[in-house]
Amino acid sequence: MIGKYSLSNMINAYKNNKDIIEAYINNKPIENYGGDMFILGLTLPIFLITFLVVIITWVAATYYLIINFELIPVWAQAIGILSLLGFGGPLITVIVVLIGKKYKNM
Repeated sequence: MIGKYSLSNMINAYKNNKDIIEAYINNKPIENYGGDMFILGLTLPIFLITFLVVIITWVAATYYLIINFELIPVWAQAIGILSLLGFGGPLITVIVVLIGKKYKNM
């Protein structure tokens, strides 16, 4: 998932705005905060929700790949790993594992 909301971009945005995000989560005042704050074009609460969804999706895809790693062909293993590393994203990994399981069972 090379793009604006990839896992690496979300982590970098979190690191760059860590003080602001932690102040928001802890309900502390944020200096020079006069309205909506945008991170990667998203308001702060929407950024946090999107960040959690990206992390959960990535962890779930990694788990699904590990569980089914021996049940899928080598090409599906390679594409699944590459997708998790940033060349497609976690949803591509899940799709490849599903296709690989069907292909190997034929």
